[in-house]
Amino acid sequence: MKFEFCSVQPCLARTSECAILIHVGDIMYVGSLKFWNEFKEKLQQRFSVSCSALEGVGAEISFLKRRILRVEDGLALLPGSSIGKSIKVWEEKFGKLRSSITPADPAIQMEDSSPCLVGSDVTFFRMVVGTCLYITRDRPDVAFTVKELSS
Repeated sequence: MKFEFCSVQPCLARTSECAILIHVGDIMYVGSLKFWNEFKEKLQQRFSVSCSALEGVGAEISFLKRRILRVEDGLALLPGSSIGKSIKVWEEKFGKLRSSITPADPAIQMEDSSPCLVGSDVTFFRMVVGTCLYITRDRPDVAFTVKELSS
């Protein structure tokens, strides 16, 4: 089983039987079921493997925090999370957010004089910013604010 890797995007590989997209510990496989079973068996010799398949119309899988839904005429790529969900989690932990018409309040670029976060608050903040980084691919209107928060 020899894969040919793309020189421009080394996370993409193919054989005559399939194509795969690799991201850290996740693989998206497109190809024959027979080859998948052989490939999965070899992976299981070294790694713990779990998998999901798009069996038919209405079937859904998750890959890189995105939902992929099989529809009659192909695939629908859906965001795996939403700004609303992230805001709800944030407000439960830190209180109500202010709303703004502009994507970012100019104060976000001023020096932050708030006290440093401690313990689990640091982890929580990083988790929320990480989720927001995924969301910015679908929401360019919040990209600047998320970039500022992540730095």
